[in-house]
Amino acid sequence: MYTRLQKDNRKMKKISALILSAAIAASVIAGCSNEPATSESSVASSEVIASTGEPVSTEAAVQTPMTFEEIYGIQLSSYLDHQYYFEGEAIPVTESNFYFVNEFANLCNDANMGYYALTATGHIDLSAECDVEGYDTYGDFFVEQSELYLQDVYIRLKRAKDAGVTLSEESKQAINDSMEYLQSLAAGSGMSLDEYIKLYIGPGIDETSFRMILENNQIAYYDYPLYYYNNYGIADYVKTIESVPYIRYALFYVSDDADQSEKDKALENATAMKNACKSIDDLSTLAAAAASEGTVLDQGDIEVAGEMAAEKFVEWSVAEERTEGEIDIIYNPGFGYFVVGYIGHKDVYYAPHITYALFFAPDGAEQDVKDKALESATALKDSTASAEDLVYSAGVANDQGSITVLKGDVVSELVDWAFDDSRKEEDMDIIYAPEKGYYVVGYNGTQEVSQSYTNNKLRNSINEEIKAEAYDLHTDDVFLPAPAAPTPTEVPEIVATESAVNEILASDAAETAVNTPVQGGGATTADVLVVVFITLAAVAVAAVIIILIVHAMKNGKKDDVYDDPDDADDDDEDEEDEKPVKKESKSSDKDGDDEESDDSEEDSDEESDDESDDEDEEDEEEKK
Repeated sequence: MYTRLQKDNRKMKKISALILSAAIAASVIAGCSNEPATSESSVASSEVIASTGEPVSTEAAVQTPMTFEEIYGIQLSSYLDHQYYFEGEAIPVTESNFYFVNEFANLCNDANMGYYALTATGHIDLSAECDVEGYDTYGDFFVEQSELYLQDVYIRLKRAKDAGVTLSEESKQAINDSMEYLQSLAAGSGMSLDEYIKLYIGPGIDETSFRMILENNQIAYYDYPLYYYNNYGIADYVKTIESVPYIRYALFYVSDDADQSEKDKALENATAMKNACKSIDDLSTLAAAAASEGTVLDQGDIEVAGEMAAEKFVEWSVAEERTEGEIDIIYNPGFGYFVVGYIGHKDVYYAPHITYALFFAPDGAEQDVKDKALESATALKDSTASAEDLVYSAGVANDQGSITVLKGDVVSELVDWAFDDSRKEEDMDIIYAPEKGYYVVGYNGTQEVSQSYTNNKLRNSINEEIKAEAYDLHTDDVFLPAPAAPTPTEVPEIVATESAVNEILASDAAETAVNTPVQGGGATTADVLVVVFITLAAVAVAAVIIILIVHAMKNGKKDDVYDDPDDADDDDEDEEDEKPVKKESKSSDKDGDDEESDDSEEDSDEESDDESDDEDEEDEEEKK
């Protein structure tokens, strides 16, 4: 169970990255520590915090830096305190400062990885000549990237306001928990909360303004995307819809072989929570608080669909006598005591899941090319034992992968084949799509369509609006050139060897950069920043914790990953920010453009690697 939870927490970090994720925290560290990163020691791990909910110890002596400049260098300050306007309304300067500091931390991490010019103090050199097409200096590049981030947030906030979306109770609780923890960190450092925030998060920001920033982030990246998912009309794109029980729960974990006293304590805590609930809404609030204290292992809302390992949980959920608002306690071997509440029924959407291998031979290709493609496709189909094995055909086909097929999002021939009512699991076939070529396809049944699908659609639609300049974000203030950095350096030459590329693709920035050595037995400035920014990331972690129990309790069900062969950037879980092309094209948006990439061998290889890794992980988990 814990292995599964840890794996899903790693994926959850990527989903929550837009609210100051651990990757952003790590980028601050990379830019602020003069010591090289190492994989052998770390002061904190976002994996541990996300999976256990336990705070990082603050007992070690903290060597607090005297100034904001000691943390972020001498160049950043000249880019702060500019008054921005969105659609004619002034944005608080403290908020725009926050996003500039956030983006600076992100770019510092990239600079330490060799993408941009680096100062002697380990920060991106904003005064250096920029190697990215369209920018004179890295300061110009930094300003535009920060503005894109700020604009993305405010477009989402405008959409939320127009739709009547406000801060949810879940978001309020998550923010309260994080502010309380931040208060404990400040106290441990001998500072007030306002002093702590100003020092590490941004000048001029205090508790009130920081809470407002977190509220905006929660609406932009949690509450509004959830509304968008529920109102997108996804029913028009899927194959089947199932109405299933929707359950609110809190899990007091206790192992089957635990002492009776431990079981009694878990039951006592569960009973106390149930008795304290005057309504099912109380269960959500109490469960979130208990999770932050470490009493509850997991909590949230879940659709009870498909096969699940927690059999007693399922039996209670599907019982005909259940009534809305009912709260109970059940014991499930292998898990412990659940406090459960019956919310009602919820629609779950399913779409066909297929594996495929494409032999590129579009309609305009020469006949001998088509003949060769068909011959290769036939040979692969005849030699493949099962539908799932098609995903391992790397080096044979031009493109291969495992995807969830939704109407209108892939070539029509794939849709027609996958949505055929006569389709059954392990079906394999060869189909021809004139715009692509010959597909060898295998049918794996249907798969639940998760919120990541609509998150991608939302992100892409906002990117399109930004490109079209649909909204006015501007400042009348002038940005002065960054002061000269202490001994600026050249951008290192990056040798794009195959091993280097594979290493970058396989790396997890959040897990790599938090590993910073602790000097002299005490906590360094960088160490403190780990704790601060991971605390902020916990806001997002709390916001999406509801997905964890789905994977922990379901037995052998594949991850919900929508991976469109016509769009290699659509996968939310495997997406990484694209680095701007040096002196070739200008970076257009923070999340990367949504472009077709089937014809690119590099994109298809990357997609294949990601899918193969996911399949390997699933196989390994099923064995366990």
